[in-house]
Amino acid sequence: MASWTRCAFVARLLEGRTIRGRRRRFVKRRALEAAITERTAELERSRHALRELGDHNARALEEQRTQLSRELHDELGQQLAALRMELCFLAVRTDDGGRIERADVDELLVHADALVASVRRLVSGLRPAALDAGLPAALQWLASEIRRDGSMACTVDCDRSSAALPGEVASTVFRIAQESLTNVRKHARARRVAISFARVSGSWELLVRDDGVGFDLAAPIEGYGLMGMKERARAFGATLSIESGPTQGTSVSLRL
Repeated sequence: MASWTRCAFVARLLEGRTIRGRRRRFVKRRALEAAITERTAELERSRHALRELGDHNARALEEQRTQLSRELHDELGQQLAALRMELCFLAVRTDDGGRIERADVDELLVHADALVASVRRLVSGLRPAALDAGLPAALQWLASEIRRDGSMACTVDCDRSSAALPGEVASTVFRIAQESLTNVRKHARARRVAISFARVSGSWELLVRDDGVGFDLAAPIEGYGLMGMKERARAFGATLSIESGPTQGTSVSLRL
């Protein structure tokens, strides 16, 4: 009887262990399934966001081309037509034995200067010539564009050795700084913004900080500016992080 009792006890013990083992496996399986479901949903959200970003970039590129075409036609085309007309008048006058007055030449020079200024503005909008002089010069040019209307102070502190960085690196840093400043101008209502680019713990770091209204990082963000910046950084193997909060301003950090 005692032997049978011990066998029954052992059987119940083994059965309890089996049940507990099954429960643990069940719980682990459910946790794993939940994690896989969440990861799948996250990947789907990421793919959806990337598709939207791609569509947005395609539309933005087409809009940029349309705007450039319109400006080339309306602005440069009209100025060139006016310049050609004035040259034709001068040609007719000289054919009739008339003299070319200094005022006529000055007027032509005014039109030529306007053409040069228009071309430079259009080219700078596509790719600032300051980038050819290195990243420090490009960031200084960007700050001068921000300060132009006098609504916001902008300072730059850039390691001079960054002028030797490869063109692709300089262009990536510049574009992210440019997009950051665009966001500041549109949304931050800031009085001051500071740009720095320096070596930090063996890495290059771009930091753009403003004293604006900030925003809640947990709240959904409309638009594609931040998404585009993150994708640009990811494609280059860099890390983009953002710190902000209501009334606390915003800091955008790029490490590469």
